[in-house]
Amino acid sequence: MKRNKIILLGAVILLVLLLTAAGARLAGFRYRPDIQGQLVADMMQSNAYKSALVRLTENPALADRIGKPVKTGKILNLEAWENDSSGAIRLAQEVTGSRRSGIFQVDGVMDGGQWQYRECRVIFPDLTEWDLLKQTE
Repeated sequence: MKRNKIILLGAVILLVLLLTAAGARLAGFRYRPDIQGQLVADMMQSNAYKSALVRLTENPALADRIGKPVKTGKILNLEAWENDSSGAIRLAQEVTGSRRSGIFQVDGVMDGGQWQYRECRVIFPDLTEWDLLKQTE
């Protein structure tokens, strides 16, 4: 008799858990194991990120310095948002060329529909910098 009560209690608990999971699914809750990856992918589609990459890849002096082709690598930090005519970006991403590699750093805001960068540079492992805003070392 006691064994039947334990089995019945286990079955009831299992049924409640299954019904709760089904109800949560129907209510719109989804398990997203890689939510951070999805957020980064969404930020990579933003104009903030795309315009920062244009500054990097369309700089012939930097391409001569690190070697062609200039390729981006792992994103170390990315925060980007846009709302009509305002937005902000903070980015740190690995960048490599045929001769050198470094970290591409960007910090900027969009005001009135125009991006204004406070920082846009590549920092090399020997701690020298290439400032893409000044286009000089």
